[in-house]
Amino acid sequence: MKINLTDFKTRIFINTSSQLLSRGFIILTSLLTTLLLRRYLGQSGYGLYVYILNFVMLLVAFTDMGLHLTTVREVAVKEEKEKTLGTAVFVSVLLLFLVLVFLLLFFQLDLLPTNIKSSLLILVFLFSFLALKEIFVTVLHSLEKLYLSSFLSLIFGVIQLLTIALVILSKKGIWEVFLYNLIGFALVLIINFLLMFRKKLFVFNFNLKQAKGLFFKAVPLGGMLVLFTIYSKIDTLLIEHFYSVAEVGVYGLCYKIYDNLVLPAAFLMNAFLPEFSKLVNKDRIALLKISKVSAFILLATSIVLFVIVYLLSPFIFKILTGESGGPEVLILRVLAISLFFAYLNHLTGYLIIALGKQIVSLKISILALLFNFVFNWFFLPVYGIVASAAITALTEFLVLFFSFLAIRKSFIKVD
Repeated sequence: MKINLTDFKTRIFINTSSQLLSRGFIILTSLLTTLLLRRYLGQSGYGLYVYILNFVMLLVAFTDMGLHLTTVREVAVKEEKEKTLGTAVFVSVLLLFLVLVFLLLFFQLDLLPTNIKSSLLILVFLFSFLALKEIFVTVLHSLEKLYLSSFLSLIFGVIQLLTIALVILSKKGIWEVFLYNLIGFALVLIINFLLMFRKKLFVFNFNLKQAKGLFFKAVPLGGMLVLFTIYSKIDTLLIEHFYSVAEVGVYGLCYKIYDNLVLPAAFLMNAFLPEFSKLVNKDRIALLKISKVSAFILLATSIVLFVIVYLLSPFIFKILTGESGGPEVLILRVLAISLFFAYLNHLTGYLIIALGKQIVSLKISILALLFNFVFNWFFLPVYGIVASAAITALTEFLVLFFSFLAIRKSFIKVD
């Protein structure tokens, strides 16, 4: 079965360009948010903010458990799309509830700093709202309405900026930042919920047998995504363990910039995933051609971004912190090396999902996490936080190498 290239290009263009335009604005608001927070809270205060946010986002990863991308793939290839999507939403909400119970139990173990434990209620609602947002994004992605999910993310970014401005004007503290965000997030989620059901974007339809099948298909991918989330956040936790939240603030600021630079790759591959899934069993030659074009675009983009980051790092931190020669410049330049591998990893990772090789992804993610943790544990105390940046680049290369080997056999006969 041949694909309609005109229709294909139109869908990819709309979904990718809407994400890029939205993300361009979000990156702008994110930079303003980072600038305001870093200067208002100081290095230690911003470090605590990053630490809390990373902790919450780690929990959010457990509510997904691979259901987002697995649902996108299943909806793309199944005839009963509404039934599949409704079941996926039910399973996601159930996972949210289970993780919430775990969070409440975890707080009883005295493993977190006292200043975090004292604001349990805020953390519970922050986690819940962010997890619900991701469920909405899953629905919109599955229906190939990424322009709507982009708009939702844009609104969240604007709310964060406005609430932080309000905190600064009223001279409040870090917990008021999260509290004001919650109020704005709640309003957006309620409006979004009402609009989705009014327009009947999906029908809530739960099927136990289908739920089990969907969950077990998602588990390998979910394990992989959770492990990669831990891998991306473990640097922060280890830096806080060996040093302080002030050092977390330094590294967290650099990683925030790096994280935003990687997002265009995610947006492009988000748009491609439904198409990849359709082509796996129908037109492997077309899949190979699209993959090669995607690889060229991703690599070219990463090279351009690396050059920009390397040249403009002092200027970037001059704006964000008021200083242009701090340790952040070196750390960001080292992290920028990861862009080459991270961009291509989005392609190989999504191809592995489309090919149904989630178990392979899980094995690669376990290896990546072990590599990252062990090397950070031994080299971070000796060489400082720049070691974490270098280890991130090495880990991304390791993932790319084994991912390429995993998908190579699927294309040997059609190459």
